[in-house]
Amino acid sequence: MAENGVWGWGKGRSYMVFHPALELVLYNGMPQTRKMVTEIADGFLGHRHLDANGKYGMHYAVNFHTNEDLSEGNTPWFILWAAYRWTGDKKYLVPFGDNQPDSLRLINSDALDILNVRDTWGKQLLQTAAPDRRSDSGTASETNLQLAWQLTGDTKNLERLYASQIETAVNREFINTEGSLWIDRIYFNNGELQRGRLGGVALMRNYVYPGNVVSWNFEAPATGESVGILVPEGTPDHIKIVAYNLDSVAVKAKMTGWEIDPGKWEITQGIQGSSSNAPLRDVSTRTEEFERSRDLEITFPPHATTVIELKLVQKGVPYWSRPDLGIGEDDVKIEGNRIKVTVHSLGSVNTPASKVVLRDKTGKVLASASVPSIKAPLDLFPKTSVVALVLPSGADYKGGSITVETSSDIPEITQMNNRVPL
Repeated sequence: MAENGVWGWGKGRSYMVFHPALELVLYNGMPQTRKMVTEIADGFLGHRHLDANGKYGMHYAVNFHTNEDLSEGNTPWFILWAAYRWTGDKKYLVPFGDNQPDSLRLINSDALDILNVRDTWGKQLLQTAAPDRRSDSGTASETNLQLAWQLTGDTKNLERLYASQIETAVNREFINTEGSLWIDRIYFNNGELQRGRLGGVALMRNYVYPGNVVSWNFEAPATGESVGILVPEGTPDHIKIVAYNLDSVAVKAKMTGWEIDPGKWEITQGIQGSSSNAPLRDVSTRTEEFERSRDLEITFPPHATTVIELKLVQKGVPYWSRPDLGIGEDDVKIEGNRIKVTVHSLGSVNTPASKVVLRDKTGKVLASASVPSIKAPLDLFPKTSVVALVLPSGADYKGGSITVETSSDIPEITQMNNRVPL
């Protein structure tokens, strides 16, 4: 990084470098990284001005030596949104209120419902024409159509949106294939598909702080095109899903939670008739643990509209208060009859004592080794413990697995990194 002269100016695009910092804090709440980002957000607030047109606006191009600033079009909104989500401090929302429609278009999450602004910001968006602005990441008018459907429930907005996207994709076919201008992108706006199917944008160029509440994995022979999905509301504690199975057989799917609060969730599922106002039939209700990276199994009946509503009914242990043990393929080294495993501590609290277990393809335990408590990497340097397993004579580990396990009743941030198949 350079600081002197003309290089001392931070610009809107400069803050893209914070993408990994945002992801780290989102994952485990790393204190010093969180402090660094919130200090940047506080600095932004000092550069909100009443401009010549009588409206407030943010100046994100700042010389941090002289405190000079300039109005610049590329808004690093994700820094302010992250600071708000991490702290709950509404001061970080003030700049979003200066241009409410644009804020709704730029925030990856379902801001309409998280901020409860359907009757305020939402009404303003419906009454304001979207600017004629197109980029490689998104199109303001298309996002307006997506939000208009979310606000009104009128699917004609989605018909216009998808028709526009199909037309754009056809027009850009050459430039997105053999005529490509860049090696790092294609010009296709998939943000509205993410908002519709995932309840928010997970990741799109320049839109780096995730807002999706779920993702999907369909059991073969079904594919992602087997089920049409809409998420009219997706907040950390309430999700509503409307889905239609286009296949002639039931489709089984795993729905994974992402930007949601952990805990016990009440899940209500039923079949809707031809009218959206018709009462649901074949309604079932269940309560399950649901959180970031955990799967729920969903079955969509054939040629039917399924409505699913999920409500958080009991809060669980916050992610930032959890330890996290992790192993990956690179952490497993097999040397003859010995297997060395490097276990990582990835949370912002120390891990409990654990063990590494080797199982064969039938699930039989072949070997295990104890792992002591590992400190949290609060200094941003790796914290690990290396253990060795000895294979019994004649044991066949192929097709088996190595897992890191703990008997502690404190949940980990995720279980996705606790197993390596062999």
